[in-house]
Amino acid sequence: MKMSQAIDRWVVGIVVGTGLLVFGLFFAAAPAMKQVNSAKVFGDDLVEKVCVTWDPKPLEAVASPEFVAHTGTGGIPAMVAAMGRELGPIKHIESTIEGMEGGVAQGGSDPESHTAHYYGEGDFENGPGRIDMTIVKTKGKWTVTRFSGRKL
Repeated sequence: MKMSQAIDRWVVGIVVGTGLLVFGLFFAAAPAMKQVNSAKVFGDDLVEKVCVTWDPKPLEAVASPEFVAHTGTGGIPAMVAAMGRELGPIKHIESTIEGMEGGVAQGGSDPESHTAHYYGEGDFENGPGRIDMTIVKTKGKWTVTRFSGRKL
């Protein structure tokens, strides 16, 4: 076998191996990206429902029992009203998922259990502000374990 043929086989092997690796990584990441997208859609929808008129009902409907227990005097309605007074109605927000944890790959026992850290910065009637929330998906349903808003 000539030296050029051996080199050609090595090059083909490296190209095919790299292609298979990229293909495998893409399909391994696809389920995680689906969860990130699901979390972002849930968060964006909730922020719109709550922050346009500062209505606490949408947040109360998806709040975890632990979150409700830690909201203090007046509960979620008082917390949302205070944020609304500080920020005013939302005009525009750019949001992202900062981190995603959970599932079997992260050491959990439930492949459908995920925790996402959502944040969005945007324009409110009273100036720029930020919304932060932690959301948890268990048994196919997202719940909120933390929600806060503040001026920047």
